[in-house]
Amino acid sequence: MVPLYESVAATAGPSHGWQVTACISSGIYRSSDRTSEEQDAGFKQQLVWTPRAVRGHPFATNVLFSALAPFTILGSARPDVNIFLTHPPLFYVLGGLLSRLRRVPYIVHMMDLYPEILYRAGWLSTDSLLHRQLLERTLGGLKRAAGIVVIGRCMRERLVAKGLDAAKIHFVPSWPSRHVRSIDHRHNRFRERLKMQERFMVMYSGNMGLPHELETILSVAGSLVENPDIQFVFVGAGRQRCLVEAAIARGLPNIALVDYQADGDDLAHSLSAADVHFISLREGYEGLVVPSKFYGALAAGRPVVYEGAASGEIARVIDDEGCGLVTRPRDVAGLRAAILTLYADRRKREALGATALELYRKHYTPGILAEAYCQAIATCLEPQPRNPGVGA
Repeated sequence: MVPLYESVAATAGPSHGWQVTACISSGIYRSSDRTSEEQDAGFKQQLVWTPRAVRGHPFATNVLFSALAPFTILGSARPDVNIFLTHPPLFYVLGGLLSRLRRVPYIVHMMDLYPEILYRAGWLSTDSLLHRQLLERTLGGLKRAAGIVVIGRCMRERLVAKGLDAAKIHFVPSWPSRHVRSIDHRHNRFRERLKMQERFMVMYSGNMGLPHELETILSVAGSLVENPDIQFVFVGAGRQRCLVEAAIARGLPNIALVDYQADGDDLAHSLSAADVHFISLREGYEGLVVPSKFYGALAAGRPVVYEGAASGEIARVIDDEGCGLVTRPRDVAGLRAAILTLYADRRKREALGATALELYRKHYTPGILAEAYCQAIATCLEPQPRNPGVGA
């Protein structure tokens, strides 16, 4: 994502003398909001052309990017290192091949694990030839990488279980937009726009994709329809947005659906409008996906109610740091009780929110994590000690 590269450039440019060039699709990613002087100082973009007809269509855009980006990579000046994200899925396999052709070390930044997500979603059989081929290619691409950056401890554990060297895997959590901050409800224009100034707002903000479980929270909303003080606000889009739309169509008056908010003040007001942020992950997706929306909730200073297995990264942080509550997957009664607890106990809610904000300031700001990211890259590129027993 562009914000990731901007944060790294802002950190590594002045302190390490790095120049960061991001090869990105013009069809999905936003243009940088940094000035031309800032970009010249440490950050540049190379946009891969995308026709207007397919912009906004992720599958078509990803396919086109995968077809055209190699020409941009091969035609650009030889870098010191290539860093490949896992979006588009599996592009790092092709990127690794291109890197080896140019004799450039490469690092893979794992934001999600493919092809595991495909068979977890039921789209690919583990017995199929395609699955075996994809698994062989992805493991080969990861083993040949100079290093791997993961966004969750559970993700690192999955990779180690697959036989990857733990020493080359570095854990650096995701970080939120630099614009997110805590805004008091009394001055929050998002709450004013929704006419919910005095309501208790449970918010789900971000991607509504297949790994995210929404049926349980919608069931809880249905059970609390008689309490007009509690409102459920869903912000974002994705394959499961239709579930929220269906709940609204059934006449549930305590559910609101809002499109993504623009990065900047709109996002800051949106995330701060919540009294509680709800985040979920389907059972079995631990280590395949880590919901990055958690870090925006921390930056807004709001407690989190997380529905998911205890082994997931977000559940671990909440349990270790006390910035929210964790409920089991698909536990309607448990989730309902957690929300009602925070609704009834304002002092507890505010204490958890204060802990969340302090945790963000100590460990999860863009500056702190971008520096950790830079250190991880530098470590990946350090010469590896030779085994004296090999080639002697």
